[in-house]
Amino acid sequence: MRSKPSSSFGVRWGLSLTVALLIWLFSIRGVEFTVSLPVGITYVTGEDAVVVGNPPESVIVDFKADGLSMLGFQLFGKTRELGIVVDLGGFSPDSPWIAKQVVLNGDLFEDLPLMVRAEGFEPQLAELALDRIGSRVLPVAVVSNPIPSRYMSTSVRQSHVRVTGPASVLLALDSIQTEPVSSTVRMEQQTALALPGGVYSDETAAVIRLRNPVPVVPGVRRAY
Repeated sequence: MRSKPSSSFGVRWGLSLTVALLIWLFSIRGVEFTVSLPVGITYVTGEDAVVVGNPPESVIVDFKADGLSMLGFQLFGKTRELGIVVDLGGFSPDSPWIAKQVVLNGDLFEDLPLMVRAEGFEPQLAELALDRIGSRVLPVAVVSNPIPSRYMSTSVRQSHVRVTGPASVLLALDSIQTEPVSSTVRMEQQTALALPGGVYSDETAAVIRLRNPVPVVPGVRRAY
């Protein structure tokens, strides 16, 4: 018999909580809310192009909606999966290099809920350039410490490597350097290739060997 007051209290408490929740939901229905979230950016190019420069990888976006829509957006909108897709296209036959400024706005979202607006982008612009993808075969240049490799007799098991990347970057290269190796070691060493940013190769390391330089004695000519 004593359990009835407790049960009755629980029913009243649950009913009060439900009524309060309904009143709160009704009160926020016509109120606009703003939530700021980071959103990743994906740049899409043609097969013959690559993005160069340092365009932003993400943007802070102010999402606005009425209270109920914002609540549903935060609970069920998969906000962590939101993303902006920027389609940069490709090249025309006579355009070797293209600079672009992309205005970031809500039209770039592919799956934004209908009642939610995306405003207040930071940054507002993405500055970048498109370069053609090129390929070159370049010699491997050995870097050593403490004695520079130019004073050593060096041998590289694979003296040249094929690299791929932005054509303008490849054009400025005359070799691919290795990461520094010890000039005091007189056996074969494997070291990574120091590839510039945006440049890649199937060969990521080189096997080299350093030897003592041949001494030069003034007035003595070597016979070959």
